[in-house]
Amino acid sequence: MAKGILTVNSAGNSGPSPTTVSSVAPWILTVAASTTNREFLTKVVIQNGKTLVGRSVNAFDLQGKNYPLVFALRQVKGNNIFVSRYSFGSDVAVATIINDRTNFATISPHPLSAISPDDFDFLVSYVNSTKSPQGTVLKTEAVFNQRAPKVASFSSRGPNTIAVDLLKPDITAPGVEILAAFSPLGSPSEDKERDQRHVKYSVISGTSMSCPHVTGVAAYIKTFHPDWSPAVIQSAIMTTAWSMNASDIGVASTEFAYGAGHVDPIAAPNPGLVYELDKVDHITFLCGLNYTSKTLRLITGEAVTCTGNTLPRNLNYPSMSAKLSEPNSSFTVTFNRTVTNVGTPNSTYKSQIVLNHGTKLSVKVSPDVLFMKSVNEKQSFTVTSPIVVYTDIPDSI
Repeated sequence: MAKGILTVNSAGNSGPSPTTVSSVAPWILTVAASTTNREFLTKVVIQNGKTLVGRSVNAFDLQGKNYPLVFALRQVKGNNIFVSRYSFGSDVAVATIINDRTNFATISPHPLSAISPDDFDFLVSYVNSTKSPQGTVLKTEAVFNQRAPKVASFSSRGPNTIAVDLLKPDITAPGVEILAAFSPLGSPSEDKERDQRHVKYSVISGTSMSCPHVTGVAAYIKTFHPDWSPAVIQSAIMTTAWSMNASDIGVASTEFAYGAGHVDPIAAPNPGLVYELDKVDHITFLCGLNYTSKTLRLITGEAVTCTGNTLPRNLNYPSMSAKLSEPNSSFTVTFNRTVTNVGTPNSTYKSQIVLNHGTKLSVKVSPDVLFMKSVNEKQSFTVTSPIVVYTDIPDSI
């Protein structure tokens, strides 16, 4: 960022456990992964007529032919379909049905479907209670996913344990089942020995897929505003994001999964207000984290002497986060921010507080209305939250 370059980085694929996010520095735009409105489903049809819907990218066609279903803890041989609790296939079976533990489509060198735990238990019961159980695995279908966007289960989450007053990830973007360019020298599945296929495109999931989306948005903004700094571009991406509700995601640590929300490329070039930062602000932030002069020299490449006592939470960052105190205590958290008008002259900006249902928090913005007479005008405001810490709420907000 000191050289005028915005660094966009992946949050990591260690979710849904908390405190797994990587790339937690404020001069990095950290990207989580979320679903799109298209998903790949692979149906399993058993002989009794019941259809189980699983996930995979299966291009193999069994032409609807039924094969014996065999449940086993180890790979089995023969002209049958292997049913396994574990995510390994069998190169000596016709197809494999596994217990889905990933919540996104995987690619296998042979027909495969990953079905839900409930459907898997039903299938195992069917196999064990039927004299000659049979079924088949169909080719994959692409269907509309009306529940999107949701943060992927694998996407790494906060809170940020290195800088507790900095919310990370910053943003989420499409990163599940993304059609991406692929090296024809590799194989589309992880089983490189048995998978001899070579493709120019593949379906991939991960924060390494969501990160390029946001990088593209940053470049898109730069075409409209070539004079904008990396911090301003980062601010524009974060403050124009679609709001996401933690209760809609259904996996652990959702409050710290998506940052400011889901990226909105159309709105991002016109944020109205932005939060500006420069190298000095970042150094002051590090001083607030009690970094030594020796460490700061290694980071900045120059001699730095910290002066004063600046709270890290007052970094002029587009999001706000604070670590709570001990349980059953009360205190007040205050954030100080300064915004710059990059919208039109004579613009009025009003604050709006939206709290999740059942929250115990209250938030006040002062002043709650900003009137900007000119472009590039700056004004400051504070956000205050009186907090009573209970044992049943997260240790960060």
